Amino acid sequence: MTLTAGWRRLARALWPAVVLLGGPQALPAQIPDWLAAGHRVLILRKTDGPMITGVITSHRGDSITVAEGAGETRLAGADIAQLDVSRARRSLAASGAALGLGLGVLTGVAAGVAGRNDKAASAFVLAIVFAAIGAPMGALLGSQAHADVWTRIYPAARPRLSFAPTVGGIRAAITLPTAAIFGGNHP
Repeated sequence: MTLTAGWRRLARALWPAVVLLGGPQALPAQIPDWLAAGHRVLILRKTDGPMITGVITSHRGDSITVAEGAGETRLAGADIAQLDVSRARRSLAASGAALGLGLGVLTGVAAGVAGRNDKAASAFVLAIVFAAIGAPMGALLGSQAHADVWTRIYPAARPRLSFAPTVGGIRAAITLPTAAIFGGNHP
């Protein structure tokens, strides 16, 4: 069985990508140098232990110490299944406003339907009034709560190779992770 010239050209062009994408992913035996004390991290162990959320207190090339609650946990890089770093903390004001708006509308409609003879107009007016009260109250309460914005460091996103049939043959595409496009090793 012989390959046509087109298939041979395609195979020659794609073999570096297949080699690049096919290799095993390296274990995080070496923790990145830019990850320093003070960074907030979320770690999933390879063993059945609990997830660890805390602040890095010390860091060596092959291990990391994280303060969580009252104690510290030291982990070797090879024991880490997943490592996320908090890039920022964001306010939950928008979520609170949306929740307050929704609850205000539902409360207004329920009060309007249960109240007067002209139920449609009453429900509409009360829904607007309760929504106007609920949205700012929800935003105020939500602004008091914050959530971390996590970025996955390990396992790192890998390049993907995909194929799709076309009228004239096969189309191949390589999708690179953001870090590979912009360079750099950190989020």
